[in-house]
Amino acid sequence: MSRSLKFARMISAELRYASVDAVRKNHYIVKGRLDTGVTIVPIVVTISWLFRQLKTEPPKVCCLESWMKTGPEWHNGPPLCWVLREEWHDAMSWKTKPVQAILDEGRDWLLRNTCCLINRHYTAHLDGLTAWPPEWKYWDHFDQGVKQYEREKRLQCQRASR
Repeated sequence: MSRSLKFARMISAELRYASVDAVRKNHYIVKGRLDTGVTIVPIVVTISWLFRQLKTEPPKVCCLESWMKTGPEWHNGPPLCWVLREEWHDAMSWKTKPVQAILDEGRDWLLRNTCCLINRHYTAHLDGLTAWPPEWKYWDHFDQGVKQYEREKRLQCQRASR
C-alpha cells in the first residue's frame, strides 16, 4: 500500500461514514463526517498521490456546511487554510524523519487544526459574527503569513541558542 493511501485511510478512520477514492496518479479523496467536538460536519480531504509531494504540500480540506464563511479573512477559500504551506513543509520534510511519524503527526495536525477552524466558523455562525475576532490567533495570508512564520522561526532559533 502506498504511503499516501495509508495516510488517506488514517484520515478516513477518524471520520464517520468515510470513503476513500483514488483519482489515479493524481490524488486521493477522503469524504466523511468530522466530529469536531462541537458539531459534526461533512468534509472532503484531497491528498496527493505521491508521498514526496504530500510531505511538501498539505492536504486540501473543504467543509461543505452552508454556515461556513468564505474569504481570506475567514481562512476559507475554500479550501480551508488550516496550516501554512511552509510550516507543513518544514515539519514533514526532514530527511531523517520516520515515515510513521510523518503519517501520525500529519493526521493529528490536520484533524486538530481543521476542528479548531470549523469550530470557529460555527461559533461565528451562532454568535452572528461578521469579522474574524482578533483574539483568534492565526498566520496572515500569502507573503505576509510566510514572513510572519519565517520571523517566528528565527526568534525560536535565537531563543534555543541562548
